[in-house]
Amino acid sequence: MKLSITYFLLAMLAKSGIPGASAACGDGMVVLGDSFSDTGNLFSLTASAFPPVGPYLDGRFTNGKVWVEYLADLMGLDPPTPHYKDSSNGTNYAIGGAASGNSELASWTATLTKKVVGPIPGKGLLLQTQDFLEDDSSQCASEMLFVIWIGVNDFQLLGETDSNNVITNINESMESLIDVGATRFIVLNLPQLADSPANVDPESSLFLDVSLPIGLRDRVDEFNTGLAKSLKMTDKSNDSVSITHVDMAAFFHDVVSNPTEFGLDEANVGTPTLSERDLHLKSNLVFTNTENAVWYDTVHPTTTFYKAIAEEVYSVVTGSKSTKSGKSGKAAKTTKSSKALKSSKAPKSSKAPNAPKGPKTGKSSKAPEITKNPKAGKTGKL
Repeated sequence: MKLSITYFLLAMLAKSGIPGASAACGDGMVVLGDSFSDTGNLFSLTASAFPPVGPYLDGRFTNGKVWVEYLADLMGLDPPTPHYKDSSNGTNYAIGGAASGNSELASWTATLTKKVVGPIPGKGLLLQTQDFLEDDSSQCASEMLFVIWIGVNDFQLLGETDSNNVITNINESMESLIDVGATRFIVLNLPQLADSPANVDPESSLFLDVSLPIGLRDRVDEFNTGLAKSLKMTDKSNDSVSITHVDMAAFFHDVVSNPTEFGLDEANVGTPTLSERDLHLKSNLVFTNTENAVWYDTVHPTTTFYKAIAEEVYSVVTGSKSTKSGKSGKAAKTTKSSKALKSSKAPKSSKAPNAPKGPKTGKSSKAPEITKNPKAGKTGKL
């Protein structure tokens, strides 16, 4: 009887948020965001329909792992597996198509096909946060590292014109997490979306709405400036909280300017590996660039680029110099960072090289619906 009581007390302790429960909580990373960080949530929620099998690997919007997986490995943390996968206790809540607010669904009319994509279950940041708070994992908030990268869809798909709305949503998410014990955060700002292949050549992308946002470059700059100020305020007003702010705008500029330094190919920097025109207009899988290109499709980086992003984030978190080689191994676990807000400094960015426009496709055929997988051609294979 005494033994049973002992086990009962240990079980209760493991579920509590008090010291002593860390062993049960493990070394985890909670991921909140969109397709940049999604490791299979949208794929699971759409019954393996989106992103389509063949060009995209295991439900990720790229040709391999995404940056949070590489980062977890570098930091010696448990892999952030999909939370919305059946029978999963994963701590990755990021969903492709998600914006920063309370939206349950996402849909848009693609510039490439002129067809409506969706609606897809792209839960926004605030709903992802609420799902975490309602999950048993929230009892381990004080032991977890929280990673937030959001905002692309607010500006690029929804045409958000007030960057403060996105910043307010991020702040609300963080405050809710802090209230349940969260102390460690990594928050990324946005690369200059106006320089991505999708915006340089809008007709090449499924991931851009026909109502192109006005003043996108200015909106992103305003968001990045405002986010940095907001994070400093949050950091100062919470003594036990440590926030690492990583400047992706500066990093993307550095990578596009000097791709070989980051393990990426120099030729055709602005040309995606995957031809969305062939995939979505002809249901034909064609690769137009090398697997070590900067961009996989018109919006999402290649897995090689994602690895470079993870190394940059890791170097900012630890204060160490990034190897920029794409070959770094697994590092020892990092200790909790100091109170001061860590951030990478951004140089004045110049416009990235334009992506060359693809050949004219003529009259397009009907794009495959997201409930069906497009048939892959035989012209390329990863």
